[in-house]
Amino acid sequence: MFKKATALFLAILMATLALVGCTPASVGGTDGTTDGTTAPEETTGPYIPVEIPVEKLASYKVVRYEYASNETIALAQKVRNAIGDTLGTKPGLMADTLGKNEEVPATACEILIGYTNRPESTKYQEMMRELDYGVAFENDRIIITGGSDGVLEKAVDFFIEKYVVAGASSIVLNSAAPDVRESRPYMFKALSINGVDIKNYKIVYPKDSDRITYFTAVALADYVNSNLGYKLEVVDDSKEESEYEFLVGVTNRTVSTEAAKISLGDDKYILWQTGNKIVMQGASYYVGAAAGEFVNKYANASGTNVTLDVTGLPTTAKASTFTFPKATSAILMIGDGMGQSHIDMTIKTQKIDEFVAARLPVVTTCKTYSQSVINGVATYTDSAASATALATGYKTLNGYLGMIPVDELTNQSVQNVRELAHSKGYNTAVVTTDVITGATPSGFLCHLDNRNDSAVLQEQIDALVAENAVDYVWGATSSSLRRQLVPKAREALGQISANNENFFIMIEEAYIDKNSHNNDHESTMNCVERYNECIAYCIAFTMLHPTTALIITADHECGGITADGDNYIYTSNNHTNTNVPLFALGGGVKEWVDSTYALENIDVAKHIASIFGATEFGQSGFIPMP
Repeated sequence: MFKKATALFLAILMATLALVGCTPASVGGTDGTTDGTTAPEETTGPYIPVEIPVEKLASYKVVRYEYASNETIALAQKVRNAIGDTLGTKPGLMADTLGKNEEVPATACEILIGYTNRPESTKYQEMMRELDYGVAFENDRIIITGGSDGVLEKAVDFFIEKYVVAGASSIVLNSAAPDVRESRPYMFKALSINGVDIKNYKIVYPKDSDRITYFTAVALADYVNSNLGYKLEVVDDSKEESEYEFLVGVTNRTVSTEAAKISLGDDKYILWQTGNKIVMQGASYYVGAAAGEFVNKYANASGTNVTLDVTGLPTTAKASTFTFPKATSAILMIGDGMGQSHIDMTIKTQKIDEFVAARLPVVTTCKTYSQSVINGVATYTDSAASATALATGYKTLNGYLGMIPVDELTNQSVQNVRELAHSKGYNTAVVTTDVITGATPSGFLCHLDNRNDSAVLQEQIDALVAENAVDYVWGATSSSLRRQLVPKAREALGQISANNENFFIMIEEAYIDKNSHNNDHESTMNCVERYNECIAYCIAFTMLHPTTALIITADHECGGITADGDNYIYTSNNHTNTNVPLFALGGGVKEWVDSTYALENIDVAKHIASIFGATEFGQSGFIPMP
């Protein structure tokens, strides 16, 4: 009886407070609420139910970051409209800007969307893992956020679905503890090394390191983030030494210098724990083998939400030999329009100091002509036919995507390697600096005999996404977004490879081709440079995920670039039949390629299909052009 009386008193008290300010009403027991309805059952744990009456929502403001992206601004508006349309009271909308000498108020009637300058935004973002999202209530503020921008839309949809209820007289939330959801489960609930939480570690690389060493450090951080949901700090060795460090490459730390005295052959690496330092070194990209041994042999688990303490790391610095296991996943990278001369030109002008793929064990060339060229109706392939060849193992007509002609009146859809991987239950992704309906990405997503019908292509892609038939799709719609190729490739790879899942991904740099059509030397080289950065990351990623086969090529050459003394000149503003370079890394690639002759582009799809268990895939009985 006393409990009920106390609960009723608290409910009435909070309702009174709500009438004089924006403080919502707390639901403290089982006897009643401010709107006269039956209160929920007694809560357990730290959760304290609170109500915000509908009439008080008009005093709230939906707050977003001053420099928020258009997507975040749209999500803020979505929350405002959902409350207005569903509950009949529309809150205000504002950025988180403050006056010159104004401080963030301790309490305010605000709905915070993602990152803002309010301390509650920071607090709840930091307590969530990368792909977690949720809703919290503190200091009169509703906090809608996630561990990253990528899940903010899920957080908003979750808030609207769960808390904005048609016909309700209030929004009922939990105070004192957030309502958190997972986008997906993580491999690890907690990860430590000899009892030390891995969150205490920093990843250190040499300040003057090459790109692959740098990206090995980044890929190691990405592995922890994908499987634990926590971002380890990645710094160069000019930063002050800390107690717990992963040392990737030959850093200026004493133990790195000591390990560097050991001679390493082309396939050798060192993984060595000494005190609180973990040394990872290797010849060329084999530095990734050291990081790969750490994550695959020691920091790995079966299942999800595993608590693991890593022990038994090598305590003696010695050279170990790395061998690739059988490939079960594949990365296909396409530099649209890129011939060997594009690479040579970019190195010659010192835009890049090396094309990192040239380090790989397979370096050869690939033919690109289409069925239209075979038929004599075109002099070179277009991107649709070449994408179809790389994706399906079939030569086809220019303009065709995932289709081949059967006769003059009939076309037939043919399976692509992304669909094959999906049929095996593997994760798949397509990432491109082109729009997603561009010819190359569409070759891995669509089936149509007209590459220019973007509306139908978009319908097909939307259907794949809605049906969960593809796990990650991203295309750039502006020049600023095209600069996101490496971050988006990292994000996609982290998502589809998490928890040791098998996968297929196609990554395209589209603007080598587009700028070559315009004979724009500088812009073309900038795109080769961007592609080179992404390749460096994918090499490091492959070494950390050694059951991956990495294939790097182009769909065709564009511009007919030719060396003229120390200069490189365009001889065409269109595609040519010049063979394109092909590079590969991973289990089985040496056996696949005979570098004494050029591959057919359809061979790329056939090899990838063999990784996914298809012994018969693509065109049979193909007779190459002389």
